[in-house]
Amino acid sequence: MHRLLVAQLKKSHGISFDIDNMTPEVQKLLELIEESYKDQDRELELLEHVLATSSNELTAANRSLTNSHELLKSVTESIADIIFYKDTESRYMGCNKRFSELAGIPANEIIGKSDHDIFDKKYADLFRSMDKKMFESSQPQLNREWITYPDGHSAYFLTLKSPLLNSRGELLGLVGISHDITKEHEMTEELKAKNSMLIHQSRFAAMGEMIGNIAHQWRQPLNALGLLLQNIEIAYQHGDLDDAYLDRSVKKGTRLTVQMSQTIDDFRNFFRPNKIAEMFNIHDSVHKAIELIRPSLVNDEIAITFTGDQTLQVMGFPSEFSQVILNLLTNAKDELIERSIPHKNIYIRLHQDKEAIHIEIEDNAGGIRDEVIEKVFDPYFSTKEEGKGTGIGLYMSKTIIENNMKGRLIVTNTSQGACFSIILS
Repeated sequence: MHRLLVAQLKKSHGISFDIDNMTPEVQKLLELIEESYKDQDRELELLEHVLATSSNELTAANRSLTNSHELLKSVTESIADIIFYKDTESRYMGCNKRFSELAGIPANEIIGKSDHDIFDKKYADLFRSMDKKMFESSQPQLNREWITYPDGHSAYFLTLKSPLLNSRGELLGLVGISHDITKEHEMTEELKAKNSMLIHQSRFAAMGEMIGNIAHQWRQPLNALGLLLQNIEIAYQHGDLDDAYLDRSVKKGTRLTVQMSQTIDDFRNFFRPNKIAEMFNIHDSVHKAIELIRPSLVNDEIAITFTGDQTLQVMGFPSEFSQVILNLLTNAKDELIERSIPHKNIYIRLHQDKEAIHIEIEDNAGGIRDEVIEKVFDPYFSTKEEGKGTGIGLYMSKTIIENNMKGRLIVTNTSQGACFSIILS
């Protein structure tokens, strides 16, 4: 081993040794030098191992990063929605193919551009304002918007923009996803149009009911006015028409016309819609509906019994609620008449339990057939004879209670007849 080291020293440094006649000191020096070379060799081996390991790890990490990138790209491209992400300056850092189709340019040309570089000013200003709101609030922003594609067709999008953060929670920009809700929007608009038509039809039906009830309320005062005029004529023919008689007749006629005018005002106020929800007394609203239909009930010999707590209040729209009660009472009245029930009765019960307020309207008309009871709240469905029902009254009543009063309207059959229950939380 010493011979190899001596040869190496002579070659690299020009130092010569007589290996057979070395002093102990020189031999010791050579041993130290030899040990030093061994240490360096071990360090080089270790360094080579570390470099090889690091290279393998770097290669694996690079492969993993590539796979993650490919996976992310596959996921974003597989999703039917539009996906994009921007930096804090609202410049695009990436997007999927769906966004590229919307922009009308390749995805690689979108990176680094702003909305004003890609879209018309109208859209660019809208998108930028949403970005600004999200960055200022650091909260997700939801928006609905019509957007026109390069080929000219338009779509209605629901867009959500959320903060894009790194692992340390630092803001990198935003990520956005836009879902095409054109079909849902068109269906909603169509449903609104149908509901609007139903509301108009319901109002016409209610107007017909109102005119019928006014006619009942006017019948008695009109008869009294007719008799009053006949009496004036008879008094004139017999010479009894003096100033005092005429004055009494005029005053009586005035009272009758005032009563008739008040009837019109009562109905007009009853059907006037409430625009703002308010606390109202349920008993009072039910009582108003009863009083409006009472003359018709009396004329058809229908008894009505109303019992329950007179102090219960609820938040909602009193006019609409009273219209629902009137509609349910009218339905009960019509069924009792159509089935020729000998002793016609309607029962109204008002009570409260731990969970809700209950208003029950029950008749003794025999109930609703089992095969149709599940359909009574469907629009245009009616159990009445053709031409006698629109089939929208119960539908609108359920809509008012569930959408405007946040309650429930259900129907069950009892031993006597049908019972409609309004349940208000």
